[in-house]
Amino acid sequence: MPATSSLGIECISDAIVHPTKLIDWAPENMSTGVQTRDGQFLTSANLTRLDQTGNRYEAQRPALAADTKHAIEKGFFAGMLDHRYGHFLLESLGRLYCRDDFPDYPVVWSARCDVAQQGFQIWQSQLLDLLGVKGPHILVTEPCSVSRLMIAPSGYVIQHEFTQAQQSFLAKVPWRPERGKKTWLSRRNQTRRPVPGMSEFEDTLRAEGWTIIAPETLSVPKQLEVLARSERIAGPIGSALHSLILLKDADGLQVDLFVPEPFGTEARMNQNYVTIARAKGFRQAVHFIPNADYVARQNISMSDVISRLQSCLA
Repeated sequence: MPATSSLGIECISDAIVHPTKLIDWAPENMSTGVQTRDGQFLTSANLTRLDQTGNRYEAQRPALAADTKHAIEKGFFAGMLDHRYGHFLLESLGRLYCRDDFPDYPVVWSARCDVAQQGFQIWQSQLLDLLGVKGPHILVTEPCSVSRLMIAPSGYVIQHEFTQAQQSFLAKVPWRPERGKKTWLSRRNQTRRPVPGMSEFEDTLRAEGWTIIAPETLSVPKQLEVLARSERIAGPIGSALHSLILLKDADGLQVDLFVPEPFGTEARMNQNYVTIARAKGFRQAVHFIPNADYVARQNISMSDVISRLQSCLA
């Protein structure tokens, strides 16, 4: 049996960390995990998510490894290394809130071969630096034996839980809003979830004094510099909004979330935004707006679309 601390941190002797393999991005089509000496897989180390209705789903167990080519003496288990911004911020960093308690333990990531070849993206390195997560880092692409592996409970469970420990760990940049500073997070350069009329709408916002940024074109420190000075932040739903969890003492920050789903409800939308807003104390308004299909089917004029968007921020 693994030894478990009062904080739920497990110490696993003679563990085997498996790499991540996937068919697609759905957890049920991924395999990853930590194998114990008796051939079992630790539930606590698995990638687990909940959907909007609270149903749990998780990654598949890989095939058992009888032996390994690689072995290390000790490690601190980070979990799956995801190169998607939102999932890295919410899930890949989810166990590192107590990493400082084991400073001489390498950080062990379950990685895909193609991800490991890339190493950390620039923005990932910037986030790790911001959070003070020091290496060495070990990216596992083949089963790896670890004589002594520390595993902390995940501080964030998709659409469900954001623990106080994880909130404190991530909240590194003090929120110091400037009066009247409003920032719009643009997705103009993104092809996913296009919103009709957005280019024209952003032009009107700029004329009204809003700061318009495309987060993916800025470094993480630069993004946070802008966000930390904003008293109101708005934009279409997307992972760029998850950067707000890095703000410290941001209770009362006004956030306007635009969801391209004309008949949507808060109960049916992605619950990560609800979970984060409640945990951080944001004053969040959710605006369900026409998407491209709805605009085309209803033959809505572009001027009407823009008027609807403007009314959301009135």
